[in-house]
Amino acid sequence: MADFKERLELALANKKMTAAELSRLSGINEGAISQYRKGAYKATQENLEKLALTLGVSIAWLMGADVPMHKEKSSPELSEEEKGLLELFRSLPEDKQKMVLEMLKVALSTKQ
Repeated sequence: MADFKERLELALANKKMTAAELSRLSGINEGAISQYRKGAYKATQENLEKLALTLGVSIAWLMGADVPMHKEKSSPELSEEEKGLLELFRSLPEDKQKMVLEMLKVALSTKQ
């Protein structure tokens, strides 16, 4: 199982982020991040939260736990109106669904 410093390096690489960028975006001193990357120190709970948020990973994963790297996003409940729209859309033939999607793209790209 990978440890904190290895997970930090992997998360940085996945985000294509430098330590300086991580420092700027997270508000954590660049010296502290350097020490984390060397394995000299482990982050405090507060800094773990900042690192995980900035890197888009779960705190447990960053700490080395055998869990998914990214938090699972929960989908918000659909309103009754949204459910009705989805039902109508799904009832259309595939060619009509494509047409509706194209119309929506055009409508959303039009500046008012």
